[in-house]
Amino acid sequence: RLLSFQPVADVGRTQRSQTAEVPAEDALWSCIDEALGRKANREPLHFGHPKCNTMAPFLVLHVGRERLVFEAVRAGNRIDVEMAEELIAALDPNLQGEGSLADRGKAFLKLLLGKRMLGARLAIYAMRRGWQERRLILKVIRAVLMEKSLPRPTPFLLVIHRFMSPGDLRTEEGKERLDACVFKLPVDGKLVSMCEMNATGIRERIDAMTLKVAPQSERKIDMVG
Repeated sequence: RLLSFQPVADVGRTQRSQTAEVPAEDALWSCIDEALGRKANREPLHFGHPKCNTMAPFLVLHVGRERLVFEAVRAGNRIDVEMAEELIAALDPNLQGEGSLADRGKAFLKLLLGKRMLGARLAIYAMRRGWQERRLILKVIRAVLMEKSLPRPTPFLLVIHRFMSPGDLRTEEGKERLDACVFKLPVDGKLVSMCEMNATGIRERIDAMTLKVAPQSERKIDMVG
């Protein structure tokens, strides 16, 4: 239900043939469009800095052999963005943790009952969206009648992480992206951006230390065994 892409960043470890070309992000989106059978919104939702991480949520309905795709946040649609942001803010603290789909459904209904204005706005949005997507909904109805089976919904999230090359880190935009980073690891007692890990030699230093420590650890385990 989640597919993540990381367009190539030049961090010194990329291996490719001399004739191969690194695909641009436009080429990546073209492949995504081809797979979806539609032109997807390239700037739906972001987390961290807008240049770093993009999330594109979809709902896929499987009806027999048919596969129909609904895009949660359509290009140029401000209301889609506002509704998605409001739902994410409301749902996040309420639906975290373990639990079955039924349990999460009950939590969602409880949330809507507790926040009636949100429920009302969601109902109005659903009616409006249903009218706008009437052609796709008719396809669903036609597929159900032909296949004689109910649709099986599958949420699907497409994520693109754009890591930075060494030169990007030194730009003003690069510094802004580091300040807004949400993908960090602990190194020497502080949190370090994954872009810094990849592009400044930190990862190589840690790997070298690990290789030196590993043989000693293995000997200790052998002695204990």
